[in-house]
Amino acid sequence: NDAGHDTAPMSDSRAKCHFALVGGVYIDEIHEVAAYPSEDSAIRAASVQRRRGGNVGNSAAVLSQLDAGSVEWVGVVPANGGDGAVAFALDSLHAYNVRTERHERVQGEAIGMPTSMILSSRATGSRTIVSSRRGLRELCAEYFSREVLPALVRDHPVLWLHFEGREPGSVARMVAEADRARLAAWRLSVEVEKPTFTPEAVLTLLAGADVAFVSREWVLRNAAALLGGEAASRQRQTERLDDCHLAIATLRALAGRSLAAAKRGSAGVTWVCAWGALGAFALTGVRDEGGR
Repeated sequence: NDAGHDTAPMSDSRAKCHFALVGGVYIDEIHEVAAYPSEDSAIRAASVQRRRGGNVGNSAAVLSQLDAGSVEWVGVVPANGGDGAVAFALDSLHAYNVRTERHERVQGEAIGMPTSMILSSRATGSRTIVSSRRGLRELCAEYFSREVLPALVRDHPVLWLHFEGREPGSVARMVAEADRARLAAWRLSVEVEKPTFTPEAVLTLLAGADVAFVSREWVLRNAAALLGGEAASRQRQTERLDDCHLAIATLRALAGRSLAAAKRGSAGVTWVCAWGALGAFALTGVRDEGGR
């Protein structure tokens, strides 16, 4: 494994915050169809688009446009170039002034750039996604500790370091390493999207984070495990913006467990959950195990 070096050296300007986002980048192929097809049928797409995708890659491009500071993406790509897919993905990030020089390149002939095939229905607005890692593993925690973290400590005293929570074990290790090495003006955040992660796995993942972004899908899947019998009544309160919302109740319960497990200043953690048309919920200042 070796790092790519395809852009100019990082700027040493310290006037603004530097944002480093750790996670996956995909190649999305979007097929727009009149209606979702039935099984074992053949239809023609109204249009086909090829884009760079992935939560962290998209977030990096948006963040760069806010002019809040310099932005870089840290992730993994196949060393073989993925039949041009790697250049396509990295060029699309460079177009938004997102830096990529600290990415990890993985050797292997049988691996490719992660891809998603997306069916977008004009009739309903639904998006059906079929994705594949194409044999490419996630970013190696050892690579992050050896190649990425020391450079961030050296170059960026003001830093927001964000992790996409894709594999709880390896991401938890990277967050813990960053927490131990952090400087005074650093902030760490973690995104929890996959609903299959248990609350216990999420708590391990979030130890050391200042901000936790939790997906709507995760809340809907795991509310019962955190709220017990209260979850059923809260399920009916998902389309009203108030303190009784299921997202707030679930975040309070998760924050309370985090505080009990951490036994350190977890009251400073901010918990965020986006909820579609309602916007987003945020919770901070939890100070006891009951989530108060």
